[in-house]
Amino acid sequence: MIKLEPLFESRPYEGVLKGYHDDFRYDIIGSVSNSTDKTLCAMLGHRFVGFAGLAIPNKNLYYYKMDVSCSGPEKSINECKGDLQFCVTQRYGHCRIMYNMHSHVALFCSDYELQGLSLDLDGVLRMTVNSKQWAVCKDHFTQHTAKTACRIMGYTAHTLITTHTAGANYTEILGSLICRENSASLADCHLKHQFSYRPYRVDAACKNYVKLKCTS
Repeated sequence: MIKLEPLFESRPYEGVLKGYHDDFRYDIIGSVSNSTDKTLCAMLGHRFVGFAGLAIPNKNLYYYKMDVSCSGPEKSINECKGDLQFCVTQRYGHCRIMYNMHSHVALFCSDYELQGLSLDLDGVLRMTVNSKQWAVCKDHFTQHTAKTACRIMGYTAHTLITTHTAGANYTEILGSLICRENSASLADCHLKHQFSYRPYRVDAACKNYVKLKCTS
């Protein structure tokens, strides 16, 4: 079977993918295609798939499968292409090279559909995704996205964008908001997940979020 090891308890549909065979665990490394990540998410019981990313390298490799490939109908990872390997049989020096070069597969099994935008009392811009409100990472956030966000929320314009660093009262950030220029509705915007361009580890997570002032 396969399981996800999430970085965040609030996101059980995201995590580093691990495989289990009899009484030992193995790593899934390398790259996977769009059809493969969707199939793996379905095996985990998730209806939607966002994307597959790469977790950090530099983890010891013992048993592993590399470049797993699924076509869609598979119900178990054992039905997908990719043989189970034991690293030590390939010499310890080769194992060190392997775990320095190859990243572990991380899956993001959600559709990440934007369900709404709002400003809280402190002016923090929040996206509603998976029925939860998340702060917006400052990365990729532009002036025209700010204008669109204010317009979608019923304001006439925006006057100021500021960014703040999440501190003790941690504001959870899912990713960045991107809207097409002259967008008219939320359908013209999308979420750019932070781990689509950041390493999948806690210390690399986005900490700077957007505050927005809009005029009515």
